Amino acid sequence: MDPAVGPVTVELTGITRPATFARVPDALAALWESVRVLPLGSLQLNWFREMLVGLDAVPRAEETLRRGQGLELPFTLADRSHVVMMQSAGREGLV
Repeated sequence: MDPAVGPVTVELTGITRPATFARVPDALAALWESVRVLPLGSLQLNWFREMLVGLDAVPRAEETLRRGQGLELPFTLADRSHVVMMQSAGREGLV
């Protein structure tokens, strides 16, 4: 694990509780498992698949975290706004 990018905390705001993972690939996979069961359109699902588990998803997320930024991917579901979030976290509470 690159200490510059892990551990990370992820959440789908208004849908899931925050969870902390030691590794970015595990965090992205967990986000995808939560997003893929939502009643989203195929265009949205394909976009999230690419962003969360596509070929360059891990390096893209790690680079964003190295720059000190979090990953925030907004979407609307049933006329409510939500955000797929990933941010750097402390070491306590790892999944």
